[in-house]
Amino acid sequence: MNNIVDWIKEKVKMANAKGVIVAVSGGIDSAVVAALAKKAFPKNSLALWIDIDSSVSSKRNYLRTVNYLDIKSIELNLNYSYRASLKDIFEIKDIYKNLESYEKYLKTNKAKIDYSYLELDNLDIIKGNIKARLRMTALYAQAQKNNYLVLSTSNKSEIAVGYFTKWGDGVGDIAPISHLFKSEVYELAKKFKIPKIVIETPPSGDLWENQTDEDEMGFTYDELESYLKGQNIDNTKKELIEKLIKKNKHKQMGVINYENK
Repeated sequence: MNNIVDWIKEKVKMANAKGVIVAVSGGIDSAVVAALAKKAFPKNSLALWIDIDSSVSSKRNYLRTVNYLDIKSIELNLNYSYRASLKDIFEIKDIYKNLESYEKYLKTNKAKIDYSYLELDNLDIIKGNIKARLRMTALYAQAQKNNYLVLSTSNKSEIAVGYFTKWGDGVGDIAPISHLFKSEVYELAKKFKIPKIVIETPPSGDLWENQTDEDEMGFTYDELESYLKGQNIDNTKKELIEKLIKKNKHKQMGVINYENK
């Protein structure tokens, strides 16, 4: 724990920054990173709650975490921005294919236009990724305002299979728990005495209703960790993990350049 805290201090000093900021979602990873942030910079650490259709349980866990840690926090509501973004991105109607039809569209009563297609199930992942990227936009704006570094909350297990949103929750200036498996994050949470309900809440990105990490991945964090440690696991789970690693390889590389094909 102390080694991680010292490392955070060193990186902040190298960047000539004043402190650190972390988006606290109500989950265990962000709670542990927030605890590390407060320990490294008691007076210059900031927890940020960003509400975009967030669940009640996530908000409660966030409040439990910041109250327990006594870390400075601010809350943002991006629901309007999120819905406006969806409208701007997906409102592509055949109604205006040329200048004449577009001018006609401008005079249309927008309240009568059917936007129900935004609720289609196949848009869940797309909308979830938009949420993650909006959160990161807000996080970096607050970081720049305070001259803080952004702490990533990704752990070793998630990074290994690319289970994060590219340019969303997968980014940060420094990643203090990127070397820890999920089980090790739980161990650190217990050392910090993070509230029990936060530790016991099923991991979730809170990207859509009732979404959980393990349901979406199709395997548990324990199974993933066993695979990454070279241990034997069920062949079906092994295939799912290897398929996800292959699918998300581009996330590990950032932009794939032609020279590196």
